Amino acid sequence: MILHLVDGTLEDVAAAYRTIRQELVLYGHGLAKKPEIVGLNKIDAIDPTTVGAKCGKLRRAAGRDTLVLPLSGATGAGVREALDATFAMLTAARAQDDAETKSLATVP
Repeated sequence: MILHLVDGTLEDVAAAYRTIRQELVLYGHGLAKKPEIVGLNKIDAIDPTTVGAKCGKLRRAAGRDTLVLPLSGATGAGVREALDATFAMLTAARAQDDAETKSLATVP
């Protein structure tokens, strides 16, 4: 899985997100297909209304099903939630991988 951290102080957070996504596509190796969480970082440096607006822009850029979390590495706000969401996504992916491996092992 991928945890993207987008600098919340940037004017166009959606463009920054799309740039990284394009780089992942160009790099290849399946990175662009991995499940992801997007973190809007540096929320301590912007007002709450702007945080909400920028999270919305990231949701639209990433797809409505993508989890977008506001956080601040400097103050720790939202970091626990990002860690918990990352752990939950990794746990679910591992469980799915285990189920697929068992399913393949039982095919005659």
